[in-house]
Formats: sequence, structure tokens, C-alpha cells
Amino acid sequence: MRYIPFASLPLLIALLISCAVRQECDASFSRGLEAYERRDFANAEYQFAAALKADGGHLPSRLMRGKSFFFQKRFAEAAAEFSAAAKKDSMTGRLWLARTHLVTGEPLKGDEAALRRVVLGDDENVAAWFLLGQIAEARGDWPKAADAYGRGLVYEKEAQQIRLRLEQVRGKLGLAQRKGASK
Repeated sequence: MRYIPFASLPLLIALLISCAVRQECDASFSRGLEAYERRDFANAEYQFAAALKADGGHLPSRLMRGKSFFFQKRFAEAAAEFSAAAKKDSMTGRLWLARTHLVTGEPLKGDEAALRRVVLGDDENVAAWFLLGQIAEARGDWPKAADAYGRGLVYEKEAQQIRLRLEQVRGKLGLAQRKGASK
């Protein structure tokens, strides 16, 4: 019969606790995903919060909790979750944070910088190009908006929403150029 050395006992206990925490986190996350798929965002948020209570560093739970808040129109809480995810260098967190700020009418210069870092690392990220176009549009910077939407279309030729926005921006850009020429 083998005995576990006394010095290993705290390590064994820590390992067992870690496994239990991981299982609780995974179970809560799974229940949260099921609720989210049913569009039961309040229950989903509750389950993702339980997963985060078990493991505060569980990034997927943080992102999904933010999305659950977003679809409940609880934008301040959504922004807090996405901001925490973005601090962990989450590209998805940055995208959703920018999306949240745009919905609330508060696009921040930091959002544009964060999205530029996203496309620097992943030039084919259509969602980031689309959001950059929306931010430029919100500022009335039609050339930058047209450029961002155009870059998004390069990678997603069937993106009707981007195509429509690009046509609208080009129309505004043409009007702005005609007004400038008539002065």
C-alpha cells in the first residue's frame, strides 16, 4: 500500500478544489449557452455570472454575459463586461465594446484605436471594418467611412448591409464634394 506524503496533501486538496471549480464553471457556462440560444437573456446572464463566480477569469463567460446584457438593452453593464474582456486582449471584446458604444451614441476615440489594432492583426475582419465605417460615419468623415466599408466588402462580397452603407456614404460624399465645389 502506498502512502501519500504529507507534504503532497495540500497540493492534492488544491487540485481537487480546482477540478470542482472547473466543473461548476463549465456546467454554468453550458446552462448559460442553452438559455442564450433560447433568447432567455436574463437567465443566460445569471448562468454566466455563476460561471464567473466559479472562475473569474473565464473569458467566454464574460463575453457571453456582456452579450446577454446587450440584448436586454442594459448597455452600461454590457460595456463593463466587454471592457473587462478587451483588457484581456480579446478581439471579440473590443468589437462588442465598440458596437455597444455606437448603439448608445458614445463612440470613443479608444474604440477606433482598438478596432484599428484588430484589423492590423486580422485585415480580413469584416466586422471590425464595418464598425470602423460606422464610427467614421458618426463623425461625418465620409471618406474614411467609405474606405472602411470598401475594405470590408473586399473580404465579404455578399455583405448586403455593408454594400448598402457604402452606397449611402458615397452619396453623402458626392453631396459634400458638390457643396464644396459650389462654394
